[in-house]
Amino acid sequence: MKKQQQRDTGALSILLITLMALTIFPLPEWLRPLRPHWVPLFILYISIFSPKHSGVIRSWLLGIVVDVITGSYLGLHALMFAMTSFIALKFQQRLLVSTILLQLITITSITTLNITIEWIVREFTDTMPIMETIDIALFWAPAITTPLLWIPLFLVADSFTKTRS
Repeated sequence: MKKQQQRDTGALSILLITLMALTIFPLPEWLRPLRPHWVPLFILYISIFSPKHSGVIRSWLLGIVVDVITGSYLGLHALMFAMTSFIALKFQQRLLVSTILLQLITITSITTLNITIEWIVREFTDTMPIMETIDIALFWAPAITTPLLWIPLFLVADSFTKTRS
């Protein structure tokens, strides 16, 4: 049992490092607005399927790391990740047994909440509001692209962490 838990921790760590690399990986200008929110997907996965590896404080610290790596406002991702973790842990039992459709609706809602928080923070802190700098429809694009990657992420993470008979 202990070896399985160590293997799960190692596999989840490798998955997290991979997803953080995808978060900072440079994309062409036209593709950048479509970048999914990789780390919140990871937080949702571990909060639902491996809550012993999750937590609001861990997610908050992970958000601080992402803020530093990406050069965004310090605390922006920390707030979004902590809220993601809190919501997922609060409804963990329900999400664990729910259908994939309900999980996708939940992920879309949480992603939309995260984008809304980002929009509010940027709107009040930037010298040039978002409405003037980018197409507002593209700003909300991760609310579509992120849930689309839930099933592939689930399959990859599940294959890494589950034992085979």
